[in-house]
Amino acid sequence: MFMVVGESADFMQANLAADKTYFVNVSPRMGVWKSRFSLRPMNGQVQQEKIDKWVDATREVEVNEKGEQWAIKNMDSIITLKNKYYPVWNRKAEKDKQTLNIESGI
Repeated sequence: MFMVVGESADFMQANLAADKTYFVNVSPRMGVWKSRFSLRPMNGQVQQEKIDKWVDATREVEVNEKGEQWAIKNMDSIITLKNKYYPVWNRKAEKDKQTLNIESGI
């Protein structure tokens, strides 16, 4: 299970295999006070050319002290968002829940 937070929270279930790479589109949209984000699994929708372009435009990052401090500082908000929005997401019909499929890994 993955969660993304902003003004609200969104969730995506995932069935993953070891030694595979998976792609998810994190889509921003306007909220009332700040951005909201949605998780969109790229299940068999990604062409190698597009993947190469995305990878070339990114850089690898590692969690550092600043990131850890952000998580500690915002943990209450993260838990509050999870507790508010996960039950709503969980009530969706299975067909409407975002799911990253195991066969989508490359």
